[in-house]
Amino acid sequence: TRDISLEMQLLSVEEQIARDPMLATLSVLDNAAQSIRNRITDIYLSRVAQEYDLTVTVGRDIDLTQLRGAEIISTGSRFVYKESSDGLASYAAVFAYNIKNYGNTVIMLQVEQKGDWRYRGYASILGESSPGEVLIPSSYAYARYQGLGLLSFRGNYAYPVQMDASLSEAVYARGDGFIRQGGFTHFIYVVADAEAVIVSRRTIDALFYGVAGIFIALVFFLGLSLPAERDRRRKSAFERGYFSTRLNVVIMLSLTLALVSMALVSVFFVYDRNEQNRRTLMTEKINSIAASISARIRGAQSTADLRNQDVLSMIEDVSNNTNSDVTLYDTHGMVFMSTAPAVFERNMIDSRIEPEAYRNIVLLTSRYYIQKESAAGRSFWCMYAPLVGDGGNIIAIICAPYTDDTYEFETNAVNHSIMVLSLFMLLMLGAWFMGRSVLERMFGPLLQMGRKMEGADLDHLEYIEYDNEDEISSLVAAYNRMVSDLSESSRQLAEAERDKAWSGMARQVAHEIKNPLTPMKLQIQRLVRLKAKGDPSWQEKFDEVSAVLLDHIEMLTDTANEFSTFAKLYTEEPTEFDLDALLQEEISMFSGREDIRFDYFGFAGAKVSGPKPQLTRVFVNLINNAVQALDGVPEATVRVSLRNSATEGYYDIVFEDNGPGVSEENVDKLFTPNFTTKTGGSGLGLAISRSILNKCEATISYSRSFSLGGACFTILYPKE
Repeated sequence: TRDISLEMQLLSVEEQIARDPMLATLSVLDNAAQSIRNRITDIYLSRVAQEYDLTVTVGRDIDLTQLRGAEIISTGSRFVYKESSDGLASYAAVFAYNIKNYGNTVIMLQVEQKGDWRYRGYASILGESSPGEVLIPSSYAYARYQGLGLLSFRGNYAYPVQMDASLSEAVYARGDGFIRQGGFTHFIYVVADAEAVIVSRRTIDALFYGVAGIFIALVFFLGLSLPAERDRRRKSAFERGYFSTRLNVVIMLSLTLALVSMALVSVFFVYDRNEQNRRTLMTEKINSIAASISARIRGAQSTADLRNQDVLSMIEDVSNNTNSDVTLYDTHGMVFMSTAPAVFERNMIDSRIEPEAYRNIVLLTSRYYIQKESAAGRSFWCMYAPLVGDGGNIIAIICAPYTDDTYEFETNAVNHSIMVLSLFMLLMLGAWFMGRSVLERMFGPLLQMGRKMEGADLDHLEYIEYDNEDEISSLVAAYNRMVSDLSESSRQLAEAERDKAWSGMARQVAHEIKNPLTPMKLQIQRLVRLKAKGDPSWQEKFDEVSAVLLDHIEMLTDTANEFSTFAKLYTEEPTEFDLDALLQEEISMFSGREDIRFDYFGFAGAKVSGPKPQLTRVFVNLINNAVQALDGVPEATVRVSLRNSATEGYYDIVFEDNGPGVSEENVDKLFTPNFTTKTGGSGLGLAISRSILNKCEATISYSRSFSLGGACFTILYPKE
């Protein structure tokens, strides 16, 4: 690519070079090419010489075939442009001089771009490139082919000078987007029919993809598992596992600390080792630069002895040999010569030396000094060394930036850290699973014991199966013995309750029988005395006594029925039946009464299991209580409802009326045996009803009817 700035400089000095009498005189001398070059460099192209190689050819007959095909940079100019074989910019001009008494001489000046400018010094640090230069990252390589021949290249891949058949076919015939060869992946771009550009990088191996995949998978797994773990911890207090959680946390913390320590030590070791290697390389490099310059300035006594073109050419040679820019500071710390003057002229880097470097080199007389500096937002290492004259005093300070592109510590450190981190996460995940498995097996019996104890009742006690012989087995055995003892105690308690119930029922029956028998006995004795006296009124009294006796016999019959129902509480087996149909049947038995309105709200298919005859008695008792409570109430209404309960797995069976309801002081006594608000009632109906429902794992409760204002009994009955 043409360098417009250079062309402007060439055009500005072209006529001066053509008219320079000194150049004309030198052109007739033998071996004067170097002297002519020095004059052109010193007077006309001093700046150009730092970025371009100047070549001078002198003679009467010069071969100009190499300029064939070149392009004139401007109309009337002697300078022509032609791209060199390696893709760099190249300029040339032919100057003819007519010397009196000698004849014509010719000077050909060639200006060619330096091929290694991009790969050294401040240019690589600041991301600068020379005109026409291809700027690519150091981890990539670049090649440009014209036809089958290599035109230019950069990087650390050995491109073939001539394409072989397979590469030519891949590039030009098949037009492959990329190929893999020699451990590199080559990206192919066909610019024209016979021109192609290849950009290459090292092939990423399967290990890298594996580590990256594992790392990403672990990050996703941890990201998804943390919310699930939080949800799991929201369970009941027992399920949270106080001890198991803390043991797991202790194990994970211990493992994490150990692995993090190992990872940090490993990364620190790699970092420290590379820093030592870097410092060793920098020390060797600055010593080499200082030795090379010192060997070529013998006889210099002061800084003034260094301010000439020969010294500049010398440090450029050193710069080329060491692949690094070289800058000379005077003893006051100011730049006076550099192979990269542009960075100082454009104020990209301060022209004054860093104070700490000056202090170490001049004041502390250190043999070399290395420090990290920054410019244009980039950080880099700078190496300093004193330049000592023949008198033993410091006449200049050498500075060179360290720009070894092959040193990839950051990449190595990152890759190493990712591998260590991935391994750490894998080990941590494995330890987490193993720890949870061991802890779950360890605390499983305890959790099982807690769940069974939490949900158990005296009728449903379960044993725990545990085959291991360890510290927990004794606890499990004790629990199983406790279950066995509780089962036996439950059986004995049930028998005692039944005996107590029978005893209480017997006393109640005796009381209920005794109450009507006493007036019956007195009435019969009175009737016998009247008859014995021959009192004619005994016949009239007979009818009266008969009515009283019949009433009391009816009371005895009811008592016997209540006793019979109580006796069946523990004997009837549950059966499956349609709850909706049963409620409708019982309501229909009362619907013949014209003074009471019966409403029913239910739905079909409500299947339940229980002792149907006993439940029938419960429903009849509740409906009958409602009917009796409505005696004398205008617009009497009884409403029965069947619906799905708000409690999961249950039905609500609701009995309501618009009667007076139960007074507040009697609500707590409703389900107590012997309590009744009815004349002639036994007080056993609601108590027996609750006992029947309890056996069915159902409940009954009382409240005020919200819609009717009277009594409201609600049965919560389990679904099938």
